[in-house]
Amino acid sequence: MAATTAMKPPHMETPSQVAREGDAAETSRDQAVVPRQSYNTGHGDFCFGRLFDKDNLPGYELQSPNGEGSNFRANNVLFIEKDGFQRSGHFKFNELPIEVRHRILDLLCAPCYDEDDCIEIEIVEFRTRDITAPGWWNQTFEQHQSGLHRCLRGPPSVSDEEQRKQFAEEQRRFRIANMPHPNRTNLYHMSTKPRLAWKKCGLFCFFTKDWSMFELIRNLSNVSAQFRQEFGDVFWRRTKIIMSVFDPNNDILSGFLEERPAVPGGIRHLEFALDFTGHIIDLKVKEDQRRFLIFLRTISTLSNLEQLSVSIYTEENQLCEFESESETRKQLEACRVLPVKEEFDLWLCIDASDSGRFDSSEEMNKYTEDLEAKWCPKIRELMLPNTLRAPEKLTETEKYLQSRPGQKSDAVKQTDNLEG
Repeated sequence: MAATTAMKPPHMETPSQVAREGDAAETSRDQAVVPRQSYNTGHGDFCFGRLFDKDNLPGYELQSPNGEGSNFRANNVLFIEKDGFQRSGHFKFNELPIEVRHRILDLLCAPCYDEDDCIEIEIVEFRTRDITAPGWWNQTFEQHQSGLHRCLRGPPSVSDEEQRKQFAEEQRRFRIANMPHPNRTNLYHMSTKPRLAWKKCGLFCFFTKDWSMFELIRNLSNVSAQFRQEFGDVFWRRTKIIMSVFDPNNDILSGFLEERPAVPGGIRHLEFALDFTGHIIDLKVKEDQRRFLIFLRTISTLSNLEQLSVSIYTEENQLCEFESESETRKQLEACRVLPVKEEFDLWLCIDASDSGRFDSSEEMNKYTEDLEAKWCPKIRELMLPNTLRAPEKLTETEKYLQSRPGQKSDAVKQTDNLEG
């Protein structure tokens, strides 16, 4: 039986009808396109460095496709099989036991590992910093020139017009390099350093970033949800986070961990700084106190933290605040509840008051070094976590009371106070 189809008689369309239908078709196509979402495994994005204008970067040498060359030894290169072995078909990686897959991924991450002498393990080191902080990258040319002239104590060696062009180009490249990942809701920049690419400069050799490894890491993180989960678990299980100066108005660590709920257990070493000289933080101010305690509460969630390193910048006339019963002292004492397992390091930098009283810079340096040697042990004792303190000798009655069921330890009670 033949099928029949009723057809409408042809008709002429006006230009306005064609335009409306074209717009409707374009709208429907836009609505049909669903943007690809990154796999959500709790590890966040894997964007740890950006390579931009690589051909124009000073001192940058291009790698050959196979990684050969006198000045570079890349990691992400094609492996040449020995004895004429020929591959056939795909390797069924997912059918290997999970322990073997983790071992392979661990070897794959090896260029990113670095030795941590204090806790004696190999870790992946990350540096995070606030990309909204003021600096030359968001200054006008005139502001930059004013500071430059003060430093150089004289006119620049090139014309203003040439320097203006150079400054604009440096700002453009910096902004491209530090453009935040689109999935990040918190504004910060994060970098790490694959370390097995050698660069030779005369008689010296030094490590340089292997940009091919960054590309490999990003590509691996987007193979599949399962592969991203396993790769992320291995990549993040031994990490060190180096933060910039803690700013109460932009808590980078909290935002960093908020987007990466699967990584806190792998953070073994944390490093941050407190700057009391530049009015960045004032622990006598209630709002700064509240945000500092939130910051400490975030650190207390790092269950496997083995080492904590803190740098403090202060002025000589502020030292009394670390000794008296001041709010600053009370806030720093709250660091005692942090669950650090192995090591607590404190680095102290004191800015001497009234530098004009010294006859030479050597005399001033000697004076500040003596101050730092005197005060660093005091402040370290003030902040030393309870987990690293020698246990106090208890009386028989106190031992009995602590052994009773339902009794909280002092550390737990102090943690409750911090959360309160």
